[in-house]
Amino acid sequence: MFGRLGVIACQWVILLADFWRPSPFVTFGIMSFAAGVMSLFLPETLGRTLPETLEDGEKMV
Repeated sequence: MFGRLGVIACQWVILLADFWRPSPFVTFGIMSFAAGVMSLFLPETLGRTLPETLEDGEKMV
């Protein structure tokens, strides 16, 4: 869903260059930085056993 919103929004972000030339780059940079910060909130897997084979993955389901 967010991918589709990004495709729709990128058409208008490019038009921001008419007002300030580097604004599309700044906009996409801020969005990338925000995605990196949000990835810090993903659950930690350190110390947990992760599936190593397909059979292990099927046991998890």
